[in-house]
Amino acid sequence: MAIELLTAVFSPAFPQRFVSPETYFASINVAECLQVVIEQMQLLSHWHPRFIQDGILASVNVDGPTLHALQQSHEAKQLVSSMP
Repeated sequence: MAIELLTAVFSPAFPQRFVSPETYFASINVAECLQVVIEQMQLLSHWHPRFIQDGILASVNVDGPTLHALQQSHEAKQLVSSMP
């Protein structure tokens, strides 16, 4: 069994109006994409015991530039190494 983290994007001024994640990620820089992925991994870390207990895998989609930034980020490396 597995889950995939998906990102729902909306403006705080218009919370009922969602923005396409593809449009959002195309409009922000790599550092901002990196921060989103780190936040997703932090959320996953809270559920870490449940994933292990139930044998659940999780996936987080990243593009090439964000993957490169993840490999350079000390915080991201620590999060990845703390997960099974």
